[in-house]
Amino acid sequence: MGSKNTSQYIAKFDTNFFERYARLTLMEKVSADYASLFNADRPDLQSPDKQFGVEVTRAMVEDKTIAKALINEMAGKRLSASQRMEVDAMESQQSGYAFGLSDLWIGEREYDYWNLALPMKRIVASKVDKVAKGFYGDFTKFGLYIFTMEKLTDVDIEALIHYTIDLQRHNERHYDVLYVSLIHKLIVCDLTCGAYQSYEISRQESREFYRKALYNIE
Repeated sequence: MGSKNTSQYIAKFDTNFFERYARLTLMEKVSADYASLFNADRPDLQSPDKQFGVEVTRAMVEDKTIAKALINEMAGKRLSASQRMEVDAMESQQSGYAFGLSDLWIGEREYDYWNLALPMKRIVASKVDKVAKGFYGDFTKFGLYIFTMEKLTDVDIEALIHYTIDLQRHNERHYDVLYVSLIHKLIVCDLTCGAYQSYEISRQESREFYRKALYNIE
């Protein structure tokens, strides 16, 4: 990826920053076809023919420390050991790892996926419910792009795929593809068959995506 002079651009850390960052990762790492997506509303990224829509969101503990750590990772900055420990402790305390199952969980059908942290489960359940109710319109194909600080293993990803498929199994409107951004790895999950593919993102690429998203350039 080439470098552009940002002096002529104005930094815009606005509500569309994450959408721009998501689009850049998709078009640069997965397929140039994603370059046609444009920022809109309900869902956040849409194809010109209005056939494909991608909702972009974050699954994370609602805390300023976690939010700041996420942005730093997206900018290609390495967290210090103490910062990583603080983030891990906070996520563990509020995710369900520390307390096990509770009445905050959706139901027994999720029992097999107890190792997925609550922020991820809640956001997926919420987004699945919204797309099913037509909140994002009647696109032919839907995608869900999730930024997360959770350290998901392959087992966790497989559990997340099955969890999402199970949630929307009987829904007329549903997500066809799930994008899980672990910041330095983008995982593209095909929810029609359960397969997934990983794309490594270097720190240099993260810096480039961050800069381009911040200044709204390509």
